[in-house]
Amino acid sequence: MALVELRKCDNRIEASVLQSALEAAGVDAFLFDAEMSWVGGILPCRLMVDEGDLAQAQRVLDAAG
Repeated sequence: MALVELRKCDNRIEASVLQSALEAAGVDAFLFDAEMSWVGGILPCRLMVDEGDLAQAQRVLDAAG
């Protein structure tokens, strides 16, 4: 399983909402650097998915708006 970045988010809340939408659609999603996004926005929170799920994950997020 090789993870790829699907999206960068400015905060963990936004990333968590997107992660929930993906997981509801059956796509495993992981948050990287989530704790660092709380500390003054030092790093964006990265939403990661398996590279084999990338196209489906993008479709889910596009449909969600």
